[in-house]
Amino acid sequence: MTESNDAMYVWQHLKQAASAGELRIEDNVAQEVAAACDELIRGYRNLMLTARGALKVSGLGEIESGQQLAAKFNNKAVGGRDALVDRLRDHIEIVTMIQQTVTTAAAKIQVEEDLLTSHLSSVDPTR
Repeated sequence: MTESNDAMYVWQHLKQAASAGELRIEDNVAQEVAAACDELIRGYRNLMLTARGALKVSGLGEIESGQQLAAKFNNKAVGGRDALVDRLRDHIEIVTMIQQTVTTAAAKIQVEEDLLTSHLSSVDPTR
């Protein structure tokens, strides 16, 4: 299992725990984490655009070995095995899962608080 697969596995389980009400996160904390995730995702997407458009290695000469080396570096950015854009995509998936997890956990707390408030307001204090 790769590091990104390990991280996704952990966050999938945390999201399940959040959905079940077993993970508790205050709303203000969840909002800050979600905003940080948005910023991180935007940064990763910008890096992906840069990798696709601007990372073209050249200037290694006209001989075959120079051209092969340039192709190897270009493939590390886009299209090759374990390319940068693929790793960035993996990170985006993990950060999205983190964002969904904290949002779900905070929403679950809010639902529970609303339900408790509803029950408490229906209790007759004179009894």
